[in-house]
Amino acid sequence: MTRDSLDITVGKILKPHGIKGYVRVFPTTDHPERFRALSKVRVIQPNRSALELTIEKVVVQTQGVLVKFAEISNRNDAESLRNARIVIDRSECLPLEKDSYYIFELIGCRVFTTAGEELGVLEEVWDLPANDVYVVRADEREILIPAVAEFIKQVDIENQRIVIEPVDGLIPE
Repeated sequence: MTRDSLDITVGKILKPHGIKGYVRVFPTTDHPERFRALSKVRVIQPNRSALELTIEKVVVQTQGVLVKFAEISNRNDAESLRNARIVIDRSECLPLEKDSYYIFELIGCRVFTTAGEELGVLEEVWDLPANDVYVVRADEREILIPAVAEFIKQVDIENQRIVIEPVDGLIPE
């Protein structure tokens, strides 16, 4: 599978809403209104079975998104989608500003210092109030790197490589 053909999760179906087949969705995208631009999505159920569904209506609310699929007409059918993921193809992702990246593009990148020392693989990104933090792991070692220009010197998504400028205390012994 290439990085361009990845299924990208944009939301998780929490529960049915009302009796007409709506579902409440927890958006896993920074732009919940993006659901309005989608016409067809794949829904991956907890048992890994997949459905292709047509979005009929979207209501963006402060507590989540309500979605009505054309193929789902009642609460019982909506209940069958509980805990399912709504996924889109990578090609349907919104374009980003220069030097911005999707988290799924960063996960799996090898991380190096500016001196060429390999530190490990970026396995998680923590979304914290001040800035994101990259969690890099190698063997038993875990390195937390603030995702700010002071530390992140180069991101090469195509080659899955990130170069950082380490400072004293950043890399544990």
